[in-house]
Amino acid sequence: MNPVKILAKELRDSVHTRRQDYIKQIKRAVQGPPDGCRYYHLTQNKHIKYMSVEDQVDVLIELARDPNILGRTWIGWSPYI
Repeated sequence: MNPVKILAKELRDSVHTRRQDYIKQIKRAVQGPPDGCRYYHLTQNKHIKYMSVEDQVDVLIELARDPNILGRTWIGWSPYI
């Protein structure tokens, strides 16, 4: 499945939904820029339920390297340990 759709569903089920202004910004950050592979797979491949392994890896790598996502990460996460 598309990792962006999974993440968006988790956001909808989270406590962040109470703040509509904040959740919109997070959703835009998760969707990625219009020239990225996340946005492409989210908008152009809506009818495809399952992505190829290669496409999933590309989306996950883009999510992991996105400064907009990294800047919103909780400091207590400690990814450097």
